[in-house]
Amino acid sequence: MSVRFTHKNIYVQFVDDDAGNTLASVSTRTNETNGLSANVAGAGEIGKIAGEAAKAAGIQAAVFDRSGARY
Repeated sequence: MSVRFTHKNIYVQFVDDDAGNTLASVSTRTNETNGLSANVAGAGEIGKIAGEAAKAAGIQAAVFDRSGARY
């Protein structure tokens, strides 16, 4: 699970590193997340939506990757 924050958006991807494929992804830029921002409230909602997307893709376990973010 790769998570990337910008000053306006949040991006979450579930990636199969071995195959090099993205299995599921969610961001604040999609229609289903319209109105969410890159803040604590938006992160909570994106987390819920990302969890649902992962379950739908058959993902049962993930390793968190901050995508180069320091903290």
